[in-house]
Amino acid sequence: MQVTNAAKRLKMAQPALTQQIRLLEKALGQRLVRPKGRGIELTEAGAFFHTEAEAVLLSLHNAQLKLNEIARGQSGHLRIGVTEGASFNPKLAAVLTEFRKTWPGVQLSFTQRQTPDLASDLRNNVIDAAFMCPLTHPDGLSLEPLYAENMLAAIPCEHSLASRASISVLDLEDVPVFVISHGNTEHSLESSLKKACERQGMSPRIAQTVPEFMLALNLVASGLGLTFVPAYMINIHTHSNAYRRIEALAGIVMETVFAQRSGDASPLVQNLCTIAQRLYQPNGLTTEPLSISLRRPGKRRKEGAVISNLP
Repeated sequence: MQVTNAAKRLKMAQPALTQQIRLLEKALGQRLVRPKGRGIELTEAGAFFHTEAEAVLLSLHNAQLKLNEIARGQSGHLRIGVTEGASFNPKLAAVLTEFRKTWPGVQLSFTQRQTPDLASDLRNNVIDAAFMCPLTHPDGLSLEPLYAENMLAAIPCEHSLASRASISVLDLEDVPVFVISHGNTEHSLESSLKKACERQGMSPRIAQTVPEFMLALNLVASGLGLTFVPAYMINIHTHSNAYRRIEALAGIVMETVFAQRSGDASPLVQNLCTIAQRLYQPNGLTTEPLSISLRRPGKRRKEGAVISNLP
């Protein structure tokens, strides 16, 4: 190899290239080239260093490509938190499906907790985003409204209210109710129920607050009371529970927001938020009619079974 030709390819003067080689050899403490004819050739140490240097440069190149992918939100790891109510919503599945199709190089991991716990995880950098209920004090978090839904009453099939097409808030006056606890959250089911009842001049008979919808529905199936659930949960315990709308849009609702840390510029989080905003109903309240068949009470339990806790 001739140094002159090499200098031309590098667009530098031949003496400058020779000086750079000498400085590199001095820094490494090894001869990298030796004279050969009118040019030079690599020594054994030079050949080894050449191979290692090429590998380092290739690694740097790949690292730059990876960094560019991460900057565009095309790869990386996204940690997502969901509440139980949000996890049942088919819209969430649609969001995750589209995200995976659009950015298949992004690794997703999930955790399911109650809203206050998810808020704490966000603030402590345990997760990156969450589908949860609104917070009364969202300090350090940014909440993007996604979805609001009027809740349905889940009633034991044997109860007299199950024979109606819909019920009113006044019908709840003497009925024990199991309410999902959302902690310190805005528009929680408990606060929505109490406000709806206050507008009718009554107080709900809250038997107990429970942490999850499934537990509440199991209690309803046991004949111990009623509860409120979103419409997309009406296929659970269909042989023991009836699901009925509440007349006059009483305001018993559940809201879902997309939560992230305030000022988080992560493209992964922003890409997920964009899809969620598009596929959910932004700031919408679902009121479309459901096709819910009426079941006559008293036909599914064995004779002698009594719902003693309900009037």
